[in-house]
Order: sequence, then structure tokens, then C-alpha cells
Amino acid sequence: MSDPDIQRLRAEIAQLDQAIASLDGMPDAQAPLHTARAAKARELARLDGQTPADGIHINQSGQSGGVSFGAYNRFAGPVSTGTTVNGPVIHGTIHSGRDTTIAGRDQTIIHHAGTAATPTSATAPASPAAPDPVDLELSITRAEEGYRAEARFTRPDSHAEVSIPPAPLRIAYPELLGNWLDPAAYGAQLSADLFAAPNLRDLIIQALAVAQALRSPLRLRLRLDPADGPLNALRWETLRHPVTGDPLLTSPQVWLMRSLGSADWSPIDLAQRGQLRALALVSAPTDLARYRLSPLDAAAEVSVARTAFGPGDTTILGPGSATLTQLGAALRTGCDLLSLTAHGAMSAGQPRLWLEREDGTADVVDGGDLALRVRELRHKPLLAVLISCQSAGQGAEEVAAALGPQLVAAGIPAVVAMQGQITMQTAAIFTPALFAALRTDGRIDRAISEARAAVRDRPDGWMPVLFTRLRDGRIWQ
Repeated sequence: MSDPDIQRLRAEIAQLDQAIASLDGMPDAQAPLHTARAAKARELARLDGQTPADGIHINQSGQSGGVSFGAYNRFAGPVSTGTTVNGPVIHGTIHSGRDTTIAGRDQTIIHHAGTAATPTSATAPASPAAPDPVDLELSITRAEEGYRAEARFTRPDSHAEVSIPPAPLRIAYPELLGNWLDPAAYGAQLSADLFAAPNLRDLIIQALAVAQALRSPLRLRLRLDPADGPLNALRWETLRHPVTGDPLLTSPQVWLMRSLGSADWSPIDLAQRGQLRALALVSAPTDLARYRLSPLDAAAEVSVARTAFGPGDTTILGPGSATLTQLGAALRTGCDLLSLTAHGAMSAGQPRLWLEREDGTADVVDGGDLALRVRELRHKPLLAVLISCQSAGQGAEEVAAALGPQLVAAGIPAVVAMQGQITMQTAAIFTPALFAALRTDGRIDRAISEARAAVRDRPDGWMPVLFTRLRDGRIWQ
């Protein structure tokens, strides 16, 4: 096994040690972390060419390793025999597999461990259900000086909620602006600002460790002050791990969503998986040069849309039909999935899209007009994906990110937007990966994490962002 695997295990053990120490006095919370640490320590010993010491591997009240002398000893690994723990004797064959539990006081094991105990039932145990995510909600609002951050943590195996008191937060905007062209340095600076509050840093480390111990993903809900434009424009998707410094969101085990509210009281009716209707618009006006915009490879973008949606009920509005009128008509007939590919720019603080007129020339549409048409729909799309490829002009990188919240406010439950000028090559990988992952269980928060992982080696792979007002990220059954 390679050195990177050993280094990874050592880093994970150090992370678990830190989380365990921070939960001092909370044995119930420490218990799953100790179990995970013991497993990783055994794996590290195996890879490092070491033989674990003879004896019984015990997890008692959240403490692992060595021999324990308590009232409840949980043997969380292969059981050796002949080790005296004090007192009464357990006779017979000892199960030598994982998670052997022996209850009672002062136990001694004297029988030789042989073959693992055979289950008495001939029925194989059912496969465990897919784990529910661990949930960490982070809210950031304006304060008298800088910002204030609050966090709430819940785990799927507990009804309790852990929260921290409001923590002061300072965002170093000048430093972030200086790293604008370096996503790694930008993410490191933003992470340093966010995790400067010790209690906030400790909580996210604990959340990551608990998720790892439970083998569950971590859903990170980010709630930002909607009235603070600069705060919402920050590239939160570049965040890095508070301990290792590695990119936090390239792992499919961390699901980031930007949670938004909406004044739309319409209920969200989840679609059935086999009844999804898709609509894609690809706009490539013939006079883009007039606006100093680069040409858009419409044929390639249409191909990406067809590949992404796959077989099924799909409508494509390509060059010659990518008008606001035809888009509105197609939306009124009903669709569950909407994809928009067009040039965009910001003007007077509002997003504008370059759609087409009937003659193929550009029709510069206010994003608010599109949001209004969506708001008027009886059946709104469940998901919209906004892609602005190779856009030019000041503020072009902000258009999709600005339009996304408007569409959520108009009633679309989830919007995936690009917070930069994403390349066609990255979009061609990301979009099909997004919909392929989405088809498995209808969870958009999980799907975007899978798609981010698919473009992790691309320089613009951090650009996709998920805006949503869904509680559990599910858009169909």
C-alpha cells in the first residue's frame, strides 16, 4: 500500500483525536468516534507492517484500546483469548469478528477463540439503508462590526441539537480580492476568516468526524444575509478543510447548499422519477460581436444538453427558437427540469441574458422578466440549471449567481448556477454528471457534490453553486 494511504489514515486519526478531545465529558457523543478511530488504527497498523499487540480490543464508554475493567465492555474488533479482565469466566466459543458485545461486570475470557459464532437464523441480514446525512446549518448575518456567525448541528441518530452562541466574524475582503484569480489561495483565505472563531472551527471539525464515524455525508446548509450583496458574492464553494487544508467540497461526502427563503406559498409536489419532463434552451444570437461577446458553440451546447437529460421527454430550444416568447410557451406546457445556456452580464445591478429574437439577433432580457414569468406559472420547474459559457464584460461572472436567487424566490425549489465564466469543457463534464447522479435518488444536494467531484481537477471546477429552499434536497421520488 502506498505512503499516501498511510499519511491519509494518520491525518484522519489526528482529526478524530481532536474531535474526541473537544467532546470531553460527553461519552455518548465520543463513542462512535472512538469506534471509527480504533478501526483506522488497526488499518494503519496493517498497512504500516505492524502487528497489533495481543489482547482484547475494547471500546468501553467511548474509550478504545488495551484492556478495560468497567461494567460494560464492548469488544470492537477481533477478540484474543486468555486475557483476564477480572472476575467471572465466560466459557465457550468466542465470536472473533467485529463488534462483539459482552455485557456485565468483571469478565474473563479463557476459551480459545476459534471459528466465529454461526448465526442461528438462516435468513441473511438485510442490507442497511442508505445513511441520512449529518446536518450542519451555518448562518451569517451583519453585525455592528463585521458579521455574526451561528451554527446548529444535528445527527440522524439523535433527536438532540447542538448549537454554538453567536460568534463574531471578520471577512477580509481586500485579501480575498487580491486572491481573486487563485481559487486555492482564495479558498484558504476565506476558510481562515470563517474558522477564526474557535467554537465554530471546533463544531465543523466535530461534524466532519461524526459524519465519518457514522459513514454518513455531511450536509452543510449555508444561510447568508440576503440583503448583503458582497457576502453572497463570496466564493463559498472554494472552502477548505479547517485541519488538512484540502478542498472541502471536492469530496462527494460533503454536500453544500445555499439555503434561501421564498414568499411563494405553493406546495412543492415531488415528481415521479419516470415522469420527468425536461426543457433546455441554448441561445446563440448571430450578432454577439456587436456586444463584444465571444461566439457560442451552439451545436456542442445542444449536444451537452441532450447527453445530460438522456432519453425521455425532452424539448430543446436551440438557435432560431431560443426566444423569450417560445421559452415562456414551453414553460407553460410544463417541465420539471430546466436548463438555460446563454451569455449574460450585470447591468445596473440586475442580471441580463442574451436570448434571441425571431430573426436570430440578440434580445437582451432582464433576469427579472424571466423570474416574473416563472412566478406566474401554475406548475414550476423543480430544478433549473443556469450556464453562462465564455461570457465577457464587466460583472459577467455574477449574472448566473444573481439570477439563481431570483428564480428560487419566484418558486423554483432548486437552482444550480455558475458563479464564474465556466469553460465549455468543464460544463460538458459537469452537467451530464449532475443529471446522472440526480437520476439515482432525486437528491440535488448529493448530485451536485458528485458532479463537483467529477470536475475537481478542472481550474473552474469550483464554480457550480446550489441555491435551494428544499429541506432535504429531494426533488423527485
